[in-house]
Amino acid sequence: MGLVHRRRVIFFGVWTCYAAGATLASQPSASDLIAGQIVSIDHEAGKITLQHAPIPYLHLSAGTSTFRYVEAKWLIGRRPGDRVRFQADRIDMSLRMTALFYIPG
Repeated sequence: MGLVHRRRVIFFGVWTCYAAGATLASQPSASDLIAGQIVSIDHEAGKITLQHAPIPYLHLSAGTSTFRYVEAKWLIGRRPGDRVRFQADRIDMSLRMTALFYIPG
């Protein structure tokens, strides 16, 4: 194997790893925070309706969606109109809010 061929193989290997890493890093995941605003909260049903940015990994475009929430304590002091960042996932075929962070202001 000649020196030029070896360099090409090494370059191709490094470039392939870089390209694969860049692709993986740009894919949104369930651990990403999504910008949203509270539309309504139904404590009895355990649901919250949020107006949100696109959620590509859940195949949801920007809009309004209703999520079941895991922890009621996240909603203490929250009311419609509050801006939030949240995490969501699809569990047992239903949308679940898995974390909620309030944005003051």
